[in-house]
Amino acid sequence: MATNIPSWAENAAVYGSNDSFLLLDIFPNDVVDDLFYKLKDEVKWSTMRQKGKRVPRDISIQGTITIEDGDEYEPLYRHPADEQPELVSWTPTALKIKERIEEVIQQKLNHALIQYYKNGKDNIGEHSDKTLD
Repeated sequence: MATNIPSWAENAAVYGSNDSFLLLDIFPNDVVDDLFYKLKDEVKWSTMRQKGKRVPRDISIQGTITIEDGDEYEPLYRHPADEQPELVSWTPTALKIKERIEEVIQQKLNHALIQYYKNGKDNIGEHSDKTLD
């Protein structure tokens, strides 16, 4: 099977069916800790419940909310949760990270699911993502 890995992903770790990438070193080492702590502190973290149980991590869904002719449009991320978490506009640090990723991958992003693992007990667990529609 031929792989079509984009040029920006040549130094990335490749996962899945060669369609998922872990980008490393897109920010200089001297700023990554500052970005992490700013993001952690500025985000209003939410809890999420799935099948009645609290998931063991905090989340924030951020995105680009567009207003056209008085109507508000926002990206929809259908999350397998008891109640869909609220999407909020990008916080300053999340926006900075988003813009840098867009620069690297040469594609616009309209939302992000940001997850915060507070300690060694927080986790995502084994799973596979699926389309809910």
